[in-house]
Amino acid sequence: MAAAADPTGRAGRAPFFYGWAIVAATFVMLTTSSGLGFYALTLYLRTLTDVGGFSVSSVSGATALFFIVSGIVGVGVGRVIARHDPRPVIAVCAAVAAASLVGMGRAGSLWQVYLAYAGFGVGFAGCSLIISSTLVTRWFHRRRSVALSVSSTGLSVGGILLTPAATALIDQRGFASASVWIAVAFVAGIVPVTALVLRPDPSALGLLPDGDPSPTATGAATAVGGGVPFAEAVRGTLFRRITVAWTLALIAQVGGISHLFSLVDERVDRPGAALAVSVLAGSSMVGRLAGGWLLGRVALRPACLTWLVLQACGLSGLALVDGRTGLLVCASLFGLSVGNVLLLQPVVLADVFGVRDYPRIFARSQLVSTVGIASGPFLLGILRDATAGYRLAFLAATALSLAASAVISTGGPLDRFEATTAEGELATS
Repeated sequence: MAAAADPTGRAGRAPFFYGWAIVAATFVMLTTSSGLGFYALTLYLRTLTDVGGFSVSSVSGATALFFIVSGIVGVGVGRVIARHDPRPVIAVCAAVAAASLVGMGRAGSLWQVYLAYAGFGVGFAGCSLIISSTLVTRWFHRRRSVALSVSSTGLSVGGILLTPAATALIDQRGFASASVWIAVAFVAGIVPVTALVLRPDPSALGLLPDGDPSPTATGAATAVGGGVPFAEAVRGTLFRRITVAWTLALIAQVGGISHLFSLVDERVDRPGAALAVSVLAGSSMVGRLAGGWLLGRVALRPACLTWLVLQACGLSGLALVDGRTGLLVCASLFGLSVGNVLLLQPVVLADVFGVRDYPRIFARSQLVSTVGIASGPFLLGILRDATAGYRLAFLAATALSLAASAVISTGGPLDRFEATTAEGELATS
């Protein structure tokens, strides 16, 4: 009697799948780049305004430049890693980011601040989500949402562990001295583990995604998988709708994250501000892990709407609450959405358009989103300076989150983001 088919693909699978080593390495990379980069941007902004005497709005413009440069360079990174091993890109970008951190700590004029932030954006582009999500989507197909959630949890762990450590180091040594040690930690936390562990895709080791047994001797032929060609994908209405929605959501999210430290510092104190950032990161980790598990069991569209509305609730709470406990609760609520909104963008794009040209598709979507994201810190900074407080700024971020949910709600009969749906929209666009 013939054996029954195994729909899970577990039969004949090796006891350990190397894809989980890829997840672990990207986890460490994201822990470092987020803890000393993404989440630390709000710390650097506050330090430059306190020590350097710059206004919040002027330094927020440098943060905007960081995101713009990161998005533009990310397109080039996507092109390179679509065809080549990503490890040299990671090493070079980590070195550029480290040099820029040292320059940031020694910036004595506004143009030097902007130059350092631009360089940091170049380096950050090659040590963050474009690299990690590309690798994980290649190594995992069925368990992609879980693998991405574990990998991207490094973003939260970095905020929990490294951002408070950087805060303490800057407070003790001053920004000029501390920036050298932060730069060393940035390189040490990224380059060794990625150089030793990362491989571009399963075929490099003769494997298939998810650790499935190979139907051929080498198993390399179908390791990467198919998908919608880049040129077709970016012309489709679905790509545009996804990109617009995440642009609005991330303007609100990154603007809120970049000013959270300053908001709590103004209303409570500096230790409370550092704690709020850690609470945000911790909640992001919990939310992301729970969201990754749920994504394999629920439709993507309701999940997107849930997290976007939750983000709006957290931001509105931060706008209106003054007390320490209330602000920490709102930071936690905001954090639950942060992890999942970031997670959903690569998951949605990979599920809709497949793996074939994923790094280029994600990089293009992220470029558009990043140009919008860059305005988030600047917009909230201007509103803060204009009103001498953060209430209106965070209410504006709330409105942007709700607008993003409205964009996701459109699309007629679209119930799920699926490859078949994407191809249908591409054919009619």
